[in-house]
Amino acid sequence: MPDRPNLLAYVVTVSLKMPGDPFFGIGFPAQFSLNGTAAPPLVLMRGQTYTFQMSNVPTIHEFYITTSNVGEGADPYDNGVTGQDANGNSVLTFTVPTDAPDLLYYQCGVHPNMGNMITIVSTIPSPTTMPTPTYSPPIVFPSGVHVEN
Repeated sequence: MPDRPNLLAYVVTVSLKMPGDPFFGIGFPAQFSLNGTAAPPLVLMRGQTYTFQMSNVPTIHEFYITTSNVGEGADPYDNGVTGQDANGNSVLTFTVPTDAPDLLYYQCGVHPNMGNMITIVSTIPSPTTMPTPTYSPPIVFPSGVHVEN
């Protein structure tokens, strides 16, 4: 289940994907962990500001907000974002615009499938109306060919 949108700050680290992690065996073998959770889907609320504090994130793993479910630097979503392509110990801040799309992603600017989906909502959902992720990640072959599911 995605995080509730009342959490406004996340510490971002990079960890190896392990069996049972959301995208184990898909894309790059590492993932972003947020507050110690492996690549969680997020629910963020329009008009709210969120911070993503990098914690020793290698420069080859640029954390960014995107409309791409794969990442790799494709289709950055810059509206309301400062510090895009964050790494090291920098901070990415995202003030979610009122006209933000309902679905975004956090991903790596260099490698495929290191992040997960961000569901954008206008009001805080109750636990019984929390959106259920239906994202099926694309298959990424070593040759760089992407196949959408």
